[in-house]
Amino acid sequence: MVGEWIDCPPQDGTLVVALGQGLEAITDGVCASTTHRVLSPESGLGPRYSIPFFQGVSFDAQFESMDVPEEVRKLKRENLEKSGGRRDDVEFTFVKGRWRSLGEATLMNRVKSHPDVAERWYPDLLAKVRQQQAETNSRPADTSAPPQPVPQAVQAH
Repeated sequence: MVGEWIDCPPQDGTLVVALGQGLEAITDGVCASTTHRVLSPESGLGPRYSIPFFQGVSFDAQFESMDVPEEVRKLKRENLEKSGGRRDDVEFTFVKGRWRSLGEATLMNRVKSHPDVAERWYPDLLAKVRQQQAETNSRPADTSAPPQPVPQAVQAH
């Protein structure tokens, strides 16, 4: 199923809460976030109610993570080895050492995710993100590094 959208039809009486990147950040990448998209219902099939709420962090918040047991980290490594690593272009934004703070990592993730907005309001940050992407794409793959996690693509209505 890697690389395919998985349809997740709405269930009456339920509420969907996406915690992906926050959970990925506090587990130091053990729980990978999911690539997803949301589609509006076709005309005549009823409304789609959405209440977007994005929890932000203080720009100078420092990286912290949960104590994830070594046996769980080992399971993650084994699963990645079996699956051949992460197979999408979503990298783990909250890698310690890439950014000065958790707040900066969050902002840079938004800049990368919404380049049209960044072009207008954060052109210098967008240039920095694009430079990093170019450098990453020009480097040969590091086969000694553990592969990135493989998320399941989810499509919600």
